[in-house]
Amino acid sequence: MPAERSAPKNQSRDHPHQKGKGRQFVLPKREDLPDQSLRKLLPNIGMRLPYKHTVFRQRRGDTRVLLAISELPTITKSKLTTSTGKEVTRVSKAEVEQTVARLFILGADFITSPGFPEDLPPPPRDIEKAIELINITASAHGSAGVGAITLLNGMRLHLIEQNELWNGALGWVEKMSLNMFAAFFLILRAARLRWHDNPAVPYDDHPALSKAIDEFNEVATGVEWGGLETAIWLRNGAMGLDPESEGNKSVAKIARMMEDLSLGVDFDVASLEESLKELDDVIL
Repeated sequence: MPAERSAPKNQSRDHPHQKGKGRQFVLPKREDLPDQSLRKLLPNIGMRLPYKHTVFRQRRGDTRVLLAISELPTITKSKLTTSTGKEVTRVSKAEVEQTVARLFILGADFITSPGFPEDLPPPPRDIEKAIELINITASAHGSAGVGAITLLNGMRLHLIEQNELWNGALGWVEKMSLNMFAAFFLILRAARLRWHDNPAVPYDDHPALSKAIDEFNEVATGVEWGGLETAIWLRNGAMGLDPESEGNKSVAKIARMMEDLSLGVDFDVASLEESLKELDDVIL
């Protein structure tokens, strides 16, 4: 089932950008969580997700995203009774995929819209100082283009503003923090890129999500996915990664460099660039 590109019928896609906070939503009770995993509701064809049983490194991220999606008015929920007499909730796999694919379809529209990237909103307070630091050192470190977190922050706000035009179909975006939204987006984008690096059958006729990610990547050529901004975002604990853990040596190395940079200490730019490339093994 393809994820539609345009807003629902009789609704305009044009909507003025507002930088204010969106409405706060209350997550449903845990017993209303579908008796399904987010990982199994997303397609395997054309994707190479990093974890076998979950999308996020930690299961609570999957739980929160699935709860948010399951409460959308566009998602059909049904109650079933198992052979043991337990009543469970199920959601439509096709509708979940369509919902997630819409992120990338509307993300591509956002990137190609008039005023991008000049009209991007400022970053959240917790990374604003890091962004200022990046702007100061951008020329010295070969930085060019829009930072990934700045892009995803602006895109998230835009989708929240568009929710009424989509009759509530984008409401789940507001239930995710910026960190969760960015991590979810980056993990799925990475899963598609990994498939292209090591393709497997079937080689064509891929699901809507895979195609939507490809369309997004075609227009997102000016984004710094593994730049200094992403490194600082990881350094601040995003993705649930511990920068000092044995399994994340490149993150730990970048973390030390970020600390040196914040103190004005000189370091080897070539070494930093090599570490940034290693971020592909983490999320990109």
